[in-house]
Amino acid sequence: MAYEDYLVKPFDVLFFRDNKAFNFGEWFTEGIFPPLASTFQGLIRTTILVQNNKIGPDGKLIDVKEAEDLVGNDINFPLDILGPFIHNGKKLFIPTPKDTVVIQDGDSKEIKEYRQLRLSKKKNLISSDLELFLHYSIDNPKTKHLFWSTPNIPIELFNKYRQSGILNQSEVEECEQPYSAEDHIGIELEYKSGKERFKKTKEGQFYMTKYHRFKNGGGLYFAIKNKNSTIEKFELNGKYGKLGSEGRGVSIESVKTGINLKQDDSFYTGIAQKRKFKIILLTPGIFPNGWLPIEPDDKISFHLIYAITDSPMKISGYSQLKQKDAKIGNDVGFGKEKTRGYGVKPQVKAVPAGAVYYFEVDNSLSEETIAAWLKSIDGSKIDNDQYSRMGYNHIAVGKII
Repeated sequence: MAYEDYLVKPFDVLFFRDNKAFNFGEWFTEGIFPPLASTFQGLIRTTILVQNNKIGPDGKLIDVKEAEDLVGNDINFPLDILGPFIHNGKKLFIPTPKDTVVIQDGDSKEIKEYRQLRLSKKKNLISSDLELFLHYSIDNPKTKHLFWSTPNIPIELFNKYRQSGILNQSEVEECEQPYSAEDHIGIELEYKSGKERFKKTKEGQFYMTKYHRFKNGGGLYFAIKNKNSTIEKFELNGKYGKLGSEGRGVSIESVKTGINLKQDDSFYTGIAQKRKFKIILLTPGIFPNGWLPIEPDDKISFHLIYAITDSPMKISGYSQLKQKDAKIGNDVGFGKEKTRGYGVKPQVKAVPAGAVYYFEVDNSLSEETIAAWLKSIDGSKIDNDQYSRMGYNHIAVGKII
């Protein structure tokens, strides 16, 4: 079954809260944008359940077993999702690689080009302008990374970059972000149920956060296919749902965008000749063995030269499984009692999208073997059970200059 491509178009602003608590003097958060795959998949699964009449008028599941056969649960995930990615209504955008630096021209400070950090020809040293534990060789110490000002670039520009290592200034400057950010003020609410039901504001719990509004028909792109679900065909075109921390309305439309990252064979052969390659994260990574996306095996041996990323993202959420059935350790849910109701999913750490890893091949494999292996992993998702099927762990291969 091939992937089916869709675009989620919000009717208004979107807000995705992170796990930052508004206490101890904290009052501002950037939130998360685009949303995490584990957040976004809730919209897709709920839409499928509504489409197949598995949710009653009261908003509850009619038959839990049938619902799980269609969309799975917290442990078993029978769908395969790509994304979400930013989309401007016409083309797809990819998170800007975090090794892309802005090169300025001498004293004029005018931007000359955008390029990736360069390896020294003498040793495996990185050229950098930032105050990191690296060896510096770029003259201008004020140079900054492109993703600070341009967090997403069109996929065509992304492919040019991973082929050549350099971005054209005019192309980058024409790369308008498909959304705008707006500061919004909020107040935490306190809820109480039972005989005395009420909802009131919490004293001193004022906060400010970023909302995002898409421009000109833009939205969030995703692709989906059946992995092991009883559903035969997805009918998501023209459906409506709610998305974000405030449940804002969105529509889902079919698109013909697709996300094809495979390159000509010459691209992989050129990388194999130098025996050095890089891996770029297109979505956050939750990997089986820590923070590295790939590890050597009996087919190919390599070692890490360098990596650049932000601090790890902490991802959790609520589980609708019965707490006694949630096989996530002894401390399940909000307390020690194994009662029916909501539980807390185990917290995991994710490597942010845009992170870049530089590798060098160790063994004496032929260029043909290395090129074939690079092609096989390019544009794939590193398998890690339900996380990769939700959309995490999507990678691309790039050239090191």
